Amino acid sequence: MKLTTLLFTFSMMLLLTYTACQTNASDQTQKPTQDSNDNNLVDIKISKMETIGEDNLIGCSCIFRVDSTAKETDGFELAMNLSSNALININGETVVFTLENTKEIDKKNSKYQFKSEKYNLTVDLENLGGLPGKESEQFKGSMLLESNLESKAIFAKIYGYCGC
Repeated sequence: MKLTTLLFTFSMMLLLTYTACQTNASDQTQKPTQDSNDNNLVDIKISKMETIGEDNLIGCSCIFRVDSTAKETDGFELAMNLSSNALININGETVVFTLENTKEIDKKNSKYQFKSEKYNLTVDLENLGGLPGKESEQFKGSMLLESNLESKAIFAKIYGYCGC
């Protein structure tokens, strides 16, 4: 009887330790970070957008998702054009970024730096080539969203396309 109780207790401790150590990949892009001088945690959460206002992106533009398996109808997290601005829904508010700098690394890779009043956004993209039968190009890459006001940031891999 004691052996059964001991085995049960040991099994439960292992199970609790295992589940406590697990992290969800989606939580990694939305976990708050903490400044060593600030004990208050502030979330930076990116939400999906369904549409882009016509005045926000003019010309050729791109949409990106953090889920590589998402469908076009599932919305998107980042919208940008390659010449002037980007849009992200942060904490329920659509934030418009202005393009500050563009750097072509090589023929397939580029880096874009955007800025808003409260945030900096860096987007690294790799061109995967054209989509069959469409005037658009597929891309994958990453985005780094950093707060200008606090030591908070989110990093995410992104997948999407650009077209005119």
